[in-house]
Amino acid sequence: MNRKIFFWITLLGTLMFALLACDVMGAIPGLPGASKPQTMWSDVPAFEGATQDPKDALATGIFNQSQADQKSKAETLLFRTSKIPADVAAFYTDERMKQLGWTPQGLGNAKSGCYQDNYEGQPRAICQFTKKNEESRQIDLTIDARVDAQTKNTRLIFIRTVGSITTSNAPTSITMPTQANAPKPETPTQPRPTANAHQTKIAPGVTTAFDGDWEGANSAGTPVGFTIKNNQVTYINPNYAVKTGACSLSGGIGRSVNAPITDKNFSVTVTDDDGKQFTFSGKFVSDIEATGTLRVKADKSFCGAVEGEMTWSAKNSAVIVALAPTATRVAPGATKSAPPTIAIPDGPDATVVKKFFDAINAKNLDAALALVDDNVIYNFGATTGIGKPGLRAYLATQIASGATFQLSNVKTNPAAVTFSAQVGATTYSQGQAMFTDGKMIILKLQ
Repeated sequence: MNRKIFFWITLLGTLMFALLACDVMGAIPGLPGASKPQTMWSDVPAFEGATQDPKDALATGIFNQSQADQKSKAETLLFRTSKIPADVAAFYTDERMKQLGWTPQGLGNAKSGCYQDNYEGQPRAICQFTKKNEESRQIDLTIDARVDAQTKNTRLIFIRTVGSITTSNAPTSITMPTQANAPKPETPTQPRPTANAHQTKIAPGVTTAFDGDWEGANSAGTPVGFTIKNNQVTYINPNYAVKTGACSLSGGIGRSVNAPITDKNFSVTVTDDDGKQFTFSGKFVSDIEATGTLRVKADKSFCGAVEGEMTWSAKNSAVIVALAPTATRVAPGATKSAPPTIAIPDGPDATVVKKFFDAINAKNLDAALALVDDNVIYNFGATTGIGKPGLRAYLATQIASGATFQLSNVKTNPAAVTFSAQVGATTYSQGQAMFTDGKMIILKLQ
């Protein structure tokens, strides 16, 4: 299956969760017609008995418009049914789809267009078909049917792409979000190591000076993070970018692991859902700094066979914040100015946004990240990802560089808070924060 389709399914599912949790019914300003109901495409048979919820239509509208500038165009439709995924697979048979010009694409060990498995303990069916349009451009159709664990109904996601990515027409760079299929390890209850310019103090109860969350960047400048507990690497969250010819394969991976540290070295190899293999290795050059390599190998991808290696460096996140530039020294007799604050209209969501950016400006990452969902989708210019670890790494880098976040043109809406932002020397005119259960689930600065 096309790798971008996996991304779109993940992003659309997370967006739906955010909207449904907030019970949003109105359209977001700047996305006209987002809640307009949509019907099935003429060359795809509608599943019998499936219905479309207005909130699903809103999520579809937002998602479709967010993909408007993509070279590979995507359209989505969302439906619900009381029937099970196996019924969906039985309906979209190869014979039925061939009559409408579609060619089935076998998934996994399946020889037909539909494949059935279990996802997070619930039954699922995925179908994929392709065809050519009048311009000889490839059209991919993916049907994802999975059971909602809460309602026990089946949610149908239809994704139709025109001009899908192949080796011959692949763009020079595609950025995928960090995979968040592994649970983030529990936050250590013991204090983290503290550091100054001369030595590292190990807090009581900490097994080694390495324990804690480590953050940094790779040789491409994108975030790298990992967690150490009891002298073992328990979680890795590196981004990657490797090239073959003019094609670039990039993204990120998050995995719980169990890699012991021996003689200040560690190495662990994991494989993602698409078969890409990652070998993450590191060496601690001191109690507060580590360097290493990330080797990526993919036998099959939209770039063909890919193999490459990147270097990275990282520091304990507590050290990054502790060593970040502080405010300019105040002359004797002068009044020290308070950290910059942000004027935002009153409202529950606006208050969360204000607290979030005030915490960053005060260099308090823990307080800021307490206000976002574990599976937050974030987009800061060219930096995109899913999950707190990647967001922490990005924000730690910004704090270490001395950047502050100043907001303007803040508007509160039923579904989101929109704003402009000045981050260091960069101005973002399109900022947006969406919420679920009082926490930010989507944070975008463009």
